Amino acid sequence: TPAQVRLAWTLHRGPHVLAIPGTTDPAHLTENIAAGALRLTADDLALLDAPGEKAAGN
Repeated sequence: TPAQVRLAWTLHRGPHVLAIPGTTDPAHLTENIAAGALRLTADDLALLDAPGEKAAGN
């Protein structure tokens, strides 16, 4: 899901970044746990970083 990709991207930022996802029901908890297993490639991360870099003027 988009939320899983967003959480996986946050987890890939490094050990200095802490992700605290909200969980309002058991289905969200299951999705959040599964997001930890997503492995994003360097190309995936570059694609996900692009909008933020554009907004920052990089």
